Amino acid sequence: MYGRSIMLGVAGSLFIASIASANFDSFTWSLSNNALAGSGLFTNPGSYAVGSAAAVGGSGTLTSTTMTVVGGNASVRGVTWYSTTATTAGTISVNWSFSNTPGGDTSGWDAGGWVLNGNFTVLALNSQSPTSGVLTFGVNAGDTFGFGTGTADGTFGASTTVFTNFVPAPGAIGLLALAGLAGSRRRR
Repeated sequence: MYGRSIMLGVAGSLFIASIASANFDSFTWSLSNNALAGSGLFTNPGSYAVGSAAAVGGSGTLTSTTMTVVGGNASVRGVTWYSTTATTAGTISVNWSFSNTPGGDTSGWDAGGWVLNGNFTVLALNSQSPTSGVLTFGVNAGDTFGFGTGTADGTFGASTTVFTNFVPAPGAIGLLALAGLAGSRRRR
């Protein structure tokens, strides 16, 4: 019984470590350009409803470790973003870094952010702090979420948001409980 508890603890620890080192390949992503509700400058904090597909003109690249999203510059208010659907409830964590085109828009015209169930939430505005950080939020099974770059005017150059260290952790609490159970059996 003692040996089985140790094996369970090791297996649980290895599984937790594999989740902690997950990357963007853990999900299937779709790149979209969508209109955003409202008018005028973005605010931080601020949340904006994502509308239907629009000719925003943004682009993106995705590798297993890095998601780069370049906002639009086609005179259209909108967001360019990668989206996916959560298969289980859990916590999502990702590092982000936002930058503006040199000599481009001033504060509030472009924003880096994230989308959850049709709402784009601002993380950063051009020329304002912070320009990088860590985002952590919860999702439920079936939630649509993603990361992107918005533009309020679609002119004067495009901003870029880079996302790295993506860690989807659905069920991590259950895995920690499993590891704790193994530890408690070992002490008996």
